[in-house]
Amino acid sequence: MSLTVLSVREGHADDLPFLRQMLMEAYHWNHDGPLPPTDEFLSQPHILARMDDWRQEKGDRAVIAEKDGQPVGAAWYNFGTEDNHAYGYINPQTPELGIGVHRSHRSKGIGRLLIFALIELAKREGVAAISLSVDPANYALKLYESVGFELFNESETSFTMVLQV
Repeated sequence: MSLTVLSVREGHADDLPFLRQMLMEAYHWNHDGPLPPTDEFLSQPHILARMDDWRQEKGDRAVIAEKDGQPVGAAWYNFGTEDNHAYGYINPQTPELGIGVHRSHRSKGIGRLLIFALIELAKREGVAAISLSVDPANYALKLYESVGFELFNESETSFTMVLQV
C-alpha cells in the first residue's frame, strides 16, 4: 500500500512558471481538449496583467499544493493598479486571487485547501480583502461563495467577488 501525501507550501519567484501553467488551467476550466500553446496564451494582454507583474517584493503571494512532492495546484494573489490589472480588480489595496488545479486533481478538495492557505497567508501579511473574477457558469463559483466571497460587481460574462479577510 502506498501513502499519498498532499502538502501546501508557500510559493516563491522560482514558482512563476508553474503559476503560469495554473493560470492557463484556470482560464480553460471548461475546456476538455488540448490547451492552446502556452506562449500564445501568455502573450494576451489581459493574461500578461495577471502574471508579468507578479512579484513577492510588492506583496504578491502564492501557495502551492504538492502531491507526493509534485505540484498539482496553486493559488496566488497579486496587487494591481489602475493601469495594470485583471478582471477582478477593485482597488490597489485589494489583491486579485488566481487559482488553478491540474485537471486530473480537480474536485478533490485541493482548491479549497489552497484558498484557505492563501487566506491565512493574507491575514499574516495584513491584507484586508481579496477579490476575484469568475465566470457565472464556473463550478468554482460555489466554492468561492462557500468560503465567504460575496458579489461585488457583475457583468454578463463575469462576477467580481470580494472576501473580507
